[in-house]
Amino acid sequence: METPKLRGIEAFPMTQGGQRFIALRDPAGYTESILLLPQALVDVVALFDGEHSIGQIQADLSRRYEGENVTRADIDKIVSMLDEHGFLESPSFAKRRAKVDGAFLGATTRPASHAGGAYRES
Repeated sequence: METPKLRGIEAFPMTQGGQRFIALRDPAGYTESILLLPQALVDVVALFDGEHSIGQIQADLSRRYEGENVTRADIDKIVSMLDEHGFLESPSFAKRRAKVDGAFLGATTRPASHAGGAYRES
């Protein structure tokens, strides 16, 4: 994936074990994963807009953080991790979406998604 693009996901601050993270989750429900990004990765992932190539992301980070060596392999690992969990617009996410949507549309009954929360469970 040469120009990674984050999907419409939620990002919110979180502290765990005394460390600060940015948690990512999918409000659309295509993945139940919640990923915790260390603060140091926020600047990297912020460039996953579908406009910046991995080479441009690497160059941008090198300019911002003189002396820091962010390798293509480092960026590729982040891309792979986000894609594996369904947080990027990608061919693998398109397959995931088709599978989830197909299962939903093909179901003869659907569970009440807000039972026990917005209204009583029966």
